Formats: sequence, C-alpha cells, structure tokens
Amino acid sequence: MAIYIAYGANLNKKNMATRSPDAVPVGSTNLLDYKLVFNNVASIVPSEGDSVPVGLWKISEQDEKNLDVYEGFPSLYRKEYIDLSYMGMTQGLVYIMNYGGKAVPNKRYFDAIKEGYADFQLDTEQLIDAVLEAFDYEKDSGRVIQTRRGGRSWR
Repeated sequence: MAIYIAYGANLNKKNMATRSPDAVPVGSTNLLDYKLVFNNVASIVPSEGDSVPVGLWKISEQDEKNLDVYEGFPSLYRKEYIDLSYMGMTQGLVYIMNYGGKAVPNKRYFDAIKEGYADFQLDTEQLIDAVLEAFDYEKDSGRVIQTRRGGRSWR
C-alpha cells in the first residue's frame, strides 16, 4: 500500500471508487510551497509561500496502475514523491503535469473537483483562485472562453 496525494478530480470519492476501488481516504493536508493550476486539467507547480489543499488516499498496487492509465502516465503526467514525515508518513505519490501553460477546465471536470473538495472538507479558496487565473489568462491572451454548442460554457 502507498499513500497517494490527490488535488484534482481524484479528490472526488465517487470518481475514485470507480478508478481505484481499493483506495481508502486517510486524511488531508496542505502541501506547502505548491500552487494549484489549470491547463485544461489540474496540476500543481512549485510556488514558494503558497499551499494547496490535498486529500490523501491509501492505494494498492493495482490502484496505482489504474491511476497511471487515468493520468496518462508517463506522457501527460509524471510521478513525484513528496515528503509527508510531518504527518507521520514517509512519502506520498503525486502526479504532476509534464506541460506548462494555463487553460480553463470544462465545467463538469471543475465541478467534480469541487465535489472532491467537499468530500475532504477542504477550503476552496485555492481552487477558485486557480480557475480564475486560467480565465484571466485566456481573456488576456484573446482566447475564446465561452463557445457555442458542444464547447465550454460556464454560464
């Protein structure tokens, strides 16, 4: 069994029940010196002085294999290990996106993450900040945020 650190859609307990049926939630914490960002999907990036709320799961080897597929490992996301000794654990596995950039996620994906924040009783301030930062980036770069049928709409 390993500790998995979730900050995006895998905070959502319904999603994880499907993706990683052996996973058991074991708590939450704030990862210091990281920031939540959106590049269509969620990632975290080093950011001194910031923190991102995360959920912690105990996962089996099969759960990790399932997550590898879901996360597009190793092409979309890479695995990193973060020290969790301050919580009485050795380390936790986290998936971090291989690509930089900012883009607004679709609303259904965002809502699934928001539900996960509720599942773990996490403060949504960083979540809201991250999506607003992506909206601002798209607006400032002239990208179309709201599209017609079939596209992204946040109305």
